[in-house]
Amino acid sequence: MSMLGTLDAGGFHRAAARPPVVRSNSDGTVHTRIMIISDTHCASFTNDNLGAIGTTAFALPLPPSIDLLIHCGDLTNEGDTRGYHEALDMLAHIPAPIKLVIPGNHDLSLDREWVISHLPSDLQNRQPEMSVAQANARYLDAQRLWTSRNERAQCDGITFLEEGMQTVTLRNGALLNIYASPFTPRFEDWAFAYSAN
Repeated sequence: MSMLGTLDAGGFHRAAARPPVVRSNSDGTVHTRIMIISDTHCASFTNDNLGAIGTTAFALPLPPSIDLLIHCGDLTNEGDTRGYHEALDMLAHIPAPIKLVIPGNHDLSLDREWVISHLPSDLQNRQPEMSVAQANARYLDAQRLWTSRNERAQCDGITFLEEGMQTVTLRNGALLNIYASPFTPRFEDWAFAYSAN
């Protein structure tokens, strides 16, 4: 699958392999089919049957054509590498030319603040520099999997969205402005939390 775009400090920019085909209605609008999912928590397709996914959240068959897929958080149960690869497996089976991912509160290792604040206390006390370095490495490994050009997500055409405004041009010519944020009000001890105050 060819990569359709990259995310840089300025936002999401599309690099088209071919010009968009605009299918506009008589009123000037562009027919666009967007699939929005969240909380898949490592869900997977069963028996390579695209209409049957192994979790009740995906009991219905996939739509026949999707212009854009947006996954809005909780790709995994606890943000481990294996879980991210399971999420990537699932996303690869969804037939959409553009796939956007926003992490959620269960994608722990993608939240640097959460990773640093959850260092083992005995390691922090004995070797604080080493523990911070290990935490940074865990965070950077997770980020790299989703954002580096030669890593699996980008090779599969999946774009990881950081917090902020992104502009996405779809193949059908539709232009979307999306505000992405992984943050949610603090709930128990999950990632990307903010205080209600």
